[in-house]
Amino acid sequence: MSHSKKIFKTVNFYPKSIRSFSSFFLLLFTISCASDSKVPSSEVYLSATGISDSVTITDIGTDIEMGSFFGNEKIELPMPYSTISKVRLSEHNTTYLTFLEAGKRIEIEVLQDASITTSRVVDSLLNYLSINTLDYINENLNTIFTTENLDSIVQMFNIYKSQREKMILEYSDRLSTSEIEVLKFYNGTRLYGFLQFYGLVPKKIKAENSFYDFMEGINLSDNFIKSAPYLFLNKLKIQFLRKFGPLKTLTEFLDYIDENLDSEDESDFMKFMFIKELVASSQFWEPEQELLNTYTLETILEDERENKYHHLIKNYSDKFLMTQKGKKPINFKGERPDGSPFRLEDLSGKVIFIAVWATWCAPCLQARPKVIDMPNRFNDDPNFEVLMVSVDDSKEKWINFLKDHSETSVSNIFIESGMKKDFGHQFNINSIPNYILIDKKGLIVDAYIKEPSRSVEEMIVQELSK
Repeated sequence: MSHSKKIFKTVNFYPKSIRSFSSFFLLLFTISCASDSKVPSSEVYLSATGISDSVTITDIGTDIEMGSFFGNEKIELPMPYSTISKVRLSEHNTTYLTFLEAGKRIEIEVLQDASITTSRVVDSLLNYLSINTLDYINENLNTIFTTENLDSIVQMFNIYKSQREKMILEYSDRLSTSEIEVLKFYNGTRLYGFLQFYGLVPKKIKAENSFYDFMEGINLSDNFIKSAPYLFLNKLKIQFLRKFGPLKTLTEFLDYIDENLDSEDESDFMKFMFIKELVASSQFWEPEQELLNTYTLETILEDERENKYHHLIKNYSDKFLMTQKGKKPINFKGERPDGSPFRLEDLSGKVIFIAVWATWCAPCLQARPKVIDMPNRFNDDPNFEVLMVSVDDSKEKWINFLKDHSETSVSNIFIESGMKKDFGHQFNINSIPNYILIDKKGLIVDAYIKEPSRSVEEMIVQELSK
């Protein structure tokens, strides 16, 4: 195993690859300590000497930014409860996990290879657990996805969980009680989180299958419930499905959350996270997303008006409501390959099929030939336009890709890091590929198309005939 010389002084098993993260898993597997009703507000002190660009701190439990500051400055963040945050530099794609705790002083550093670090053992271990989970899954991928004995997969992960917990305890003399607690929980969160994903998304294992029995070990009264929402929401989902079968209404599940959580604050928070998952088109809740519509969401907004997190529910609801059929989309801007500016209004009067993609997105590239061929399916109708919107973080990568893929049937534009900017926010784009259909009047027909298909072509035919 390779080592980082800097981190080796702190934790001697820290691999270099630890600083590279999958954004999906960072969002999926989250952690923090204690309820905000139990810990008094105080501050954590952060500084970043020798760093020239800005530093952003994000709570990975909610994916909400906690604060930002420029290098060589210091920041004091209110800490109503302890949490793990994601540290990111504006000029770099690398991120780093750090445990934020009231009263602590944390110095963020950048190494020569532009990776981020701190000198704390707890942070080294957190990042190790994060990337080590991905390594473990990749090493056992063939077994995980080919075995017919699903219970053996759970057993394998439980054994590995115990092995990693023993490793954590080997460093107990260099860790505080709260640091050990957060590491032990994060260890389980990472591994159990993957098992939930494995069962619910690619395998689509039925709720009644004994595979999900491992969730009995996830305690709904745990102090960490607010900061590992996906883990607990998925447990509640399996419990509900086993007892009642598929959801008939979204309010059924909101009531179920209330019934199974003792703390009003935690219940309010989990209901917010459930709505967020639906609006963000989470893979975990695809069947339930069919129940989401304007009327249902407006009803929930009214019913949850006393919810402590109502303002956050409304923020996410607004994203969904502004992308419904018949709404006028933003007149977004982009850049053409020749450097000239682009505005959506440039295509006024046309039926527009927008494909949001990036050069690093494998599913986008897999679907790309179908998208490129779409104009041919409509005999190059001048009233139909396919707009390929790249949301890459590098214009150079986009340009180099287009040099090897000369496509005259579609229009290409570039919006740098578009998912993170107004374009992504206004269209509620949380993952790619994402496809949007706009009619001749410039109104949204559908902003949540999953893939080019026969039904999509039928929609286009219908719009072209108007």
